[in-house]
Amino acid sequence: MKTRDNPSDIDDKRRQRVAPYPVVTSLRACACLCLLAAGHSTSTAQATPIAAMSTACGTGCRQVIDYRSLHSPLVFSRVSTRSGAADDNLPRSWRHRYEVRLTREGTDRIVFDQLGNRYRFSARPDGSYRSQNRAGGTLELLQDHYHWTDGQRRTYEFRGSYPTRITDADGQSLSLEYRHGRLQSISDDFNEKIVLDHLPGNSTRVILPDGRRFEYPDQACQPRPIAAGDDPPESCDTARHPANGFDRVQTGPGVFLLDARPASCQSYFVEYYGTERGTRIEAGIALLPPYSSMTATIRSFPIIDFIDGSELVVVRSRDLASSSFNDPASPQALYQRLLRDARQVHSGFLEPLATDGFVSASELGRVTRITHAAGQSVSLHLLIRHGMASTGHWQQIVQARTELAERYGIRLQVVIIP
Repeated sequence: MKTRDNPSDIDDKRRQRVAPYPVVTSLRACACLCLLAAGHSTSTAQATPIAAMSTACGTGCRQVIDYRSLHSPLVFSRVSTRSGAADDNLPRSWRHRYEVRLTREGTDRIVFDQLGNRYRFSARPDGSYRSQNRAGGTLELLQDHYHWTDGQRRTYEFRGSYPTRITDADGQSLSLEYRHGRLQSISDDFNEKIVLDHLPGNSTRVILPDGRRFEYPDQACQPRPIAAGDDPPESCDTARHPANGFDRVQTGPGVFLLDARPASCQSYFVEYYGTERGTRIEAGIALLPPYSSMTATIRSFPIIDFIDGSELVVVRSRDLASSSFNDPASPQALYQRLLRDARQVHSGFLEPLATDGFVSASELGRVTRITHAAGQSVSLHLLIRHGMASTGHWQQIVQARTELAERYGIRLQVVIIP
């Protein structure tokens, strides 16, 4: 899972250093990030960029407000969190405050707020939604768009999974615009705008309304290796807690089942969101056959996740319940996504391997090196949740399987998890 996903996929991959959320404190995980849900204050002077207001927000945590408008809720703030002193050897990474997402599980809707907190809303017979957490606020479906009002009476209007308008309790609002699934600008009612320019190398340039600009790394920090004596990652006791009906799922050629679940024995697609989900899935499947018999690459190694003799394995997980894969206006979204994955494998790994004869990376004293050799093959493993693939999705998978093999020589495998 080594390339950044389109956020609209509600999806995940480990390699492109996108900070996971919510905050992770496990030994295998890196020092991960919390998010700052900063409001606006008309009594505070406009800040200058780069640590304009930098304070501690807990052990290892640092919050920065780079910009705050004098007359609107237009704010740019970010938070970095480290879990302990040992993380001082790792570079800080940042996430900004507009990372709110809406996803679904069956008839339920789930909102992830700026801090990574998850709020579940259950559908009532009349079409309204009931929050399962008093702190979750309210969720309404108005004119085909969801509106979530948080505990601070701030309302987020969603288009698909992304907030496109945020309205404060006083009626002032912000508009959010996206390009290729990534946030590009935040503007207020006075036509002031903050622009985000996503740069190669996983950093973001922020251009403030007065023309000032700065850059910050938006990648996740690197993981600490498991030290001797560390406990392995927690996992579900699947023998004691079988997934309902999972053992009766019928599969065809190029598809296999894998009962990979987190310690809660719920689904990874329910417990976690975005990049953290990808990190958690990868750690979990590494303990299970067939991946447990493979060699895992280090995190900084491009594209390839596992080495199985002459077969090189790339893992991608996709939330097929995401609106981006179910939009009537984009009926081939999954097929196109798989083609992009294959192009990334080709340009990011296969071409350098053929040109240089090897690809190598080192990290914290560990090295992964793959040398070009006859008989090597690449497999793309598409991890999806049981019951989420529609007939249309399967048709796109079959189409992509043929295309990937003919264009790039890549074999597409589907892995179904609970």
